Amino acid sequence: MEILNTLFTVQRIIQIGGAVFSFLFIVLTIQMYVQVRSVSKTVRTRRNGYIQMISFILVIISILLFLAAIFFL
Repeated sequence: MEILNTLFTVQRIIQIGGAVFSFLFIVLTIQMYVQVRSVSKTVRTRRNGYIQMISFILVIISILLFLAAIFFL
Protein backbone atom coordinates (compact mmCIF):
# COMPACT_ATOMS: atom_id res chain seq x y z
CA MET A 1 0.00 0.00 0.00
CA GLU A 2 2.86 2.36 0.73
CA ILE A 3 4.25 1.72 -2.73
CA LEU A 4 0.97 2.88 -4.30
CA ASN A 5 0.95 6.04 -2.19
CA THR A 6 4.52 6.75 -3.24
CA LEU A 7 3.65 6.21 -6.90
CA PHE A 8 0.67 8.56 -6.65
CA THR A 9 2.87 11.19 -5.00
CA VAL A 10 5.50 10.86 -7.75
CA GLN A 11 2.78 11.10 -10.39
CA ARG A 12 1.39 14.28 -8.79
CA ILE A 13 4.87 15.85 -8.66
CA ILE A 14 5.41 15.03 -12.34
CA GLN A 15 2.03 16.55 -13.25
CA ILE A 16 2.76 19.76 -11.33
CA GLY A 17 6.18 19.94 -12.99
CA GLY A 18 4.50 19.59 -16.38
CA ALA A 19 2.10 22.41 -15.58
CA VAL A 20 4.97 24.68 -14.50
CA PHE A 21 6.97 23.77 -17.61
CA SER A 22 4.03 24.49 -19.91
CA PHE A 23 3.47 27.86 -18.18
CA LEU A 24 7.12 28.78 -18.78
CA PHE A 25 6.70 27.65 -22.39
CA ILE A 26 3.75 30.05 -22.72
CA VAL A 27 5.85 32.93 -21.40
CA LEU A 28 8.72 32.15 -23.77
CA THR A 29 6.52 31.75 -26.85
CA ILE A 30 4.67 35.01 -26.12
CA GLN A 31 8.02 36.74 -25.74
CA MET A 32 9.15 35.25 -29.07
CA TYR A 33 5.91 36.37 -30.73
CA VAL A 34 6.38 39.94 -29.47
CA GLN A 35 9.96 40.00 -30.76
CA VAL A 36 8.91 38.66 -34.16
CA ARG A 37 6.19 41.30 -34.39
CA SER A 38 8.61 44.10 -33.60
CA VAL A 39 11.03 42.85 -36.27
CA SER A 40 8.17 42.43 -38.75
CA LYS A 41 7.12 46.05 -38.27
CA THR A 42 10.54 47.36 -39.29
CA VAL A 43 11.23 44.94 -42.16
CA ARG A 44 8.22 43.71 -44.09
CA THR A 45 8.95 40.56 -46.05
CA ARG A 46 6.92 37.49 -46.83
CA ARG A 47 9.24 35.30 -44.72
CA ASN A 48 8.65 37.47 -41.65
CA GLY A 49 4.92 37.04 -42.16
CA TYR A 50 5.34 33.26 -42.15
CA ILE A 51 7.54 33.40 -39.05
CA GLN A 52 4.95 35.60 -37.32
CA MET A 53 2.17 33.15 -38.22
CA ILE A 54 4.19 30.15 -36.99
CA SER A 55 5.02 31.91 -33.71
CA PHE A 56 1.34 32.77 -33.20
CA ILE A 57 0.43 29.11 -33.74
CA LEU A 58 3.10 28.14 -31.18
CA VAL A 59 1.52 30.52 -28.67
CA ILE A 60 -1.88 28.90 -29.18
CA ILE A 61 -0.41 25.39 -28.86
CA SER A 62 1.43 26.34 -25.67
CA ILE A 63 -1.75 27.76 -24.13
CA LEU A 64 -3.62 24.55 -25.02
CA LEU A 65 -0.82 22.47 -23.46
CA PHE A 66 -1.05 24.54 -20.28
CA LEU A 67 -4.83 24.09 -20.11
CA ALA A 68 -4.42 20.34 -20.63
CA ALA A 69 -1.79 20.17 -17.88
CA ILE A 70 -4.07 22.05 -15.47
CA PHE A 71 -7.07 19.90 -16.44
CA PHE A 72 -5.24 16.66 -15.63
CA LEU A 73 -3.96 17.82 -12.23
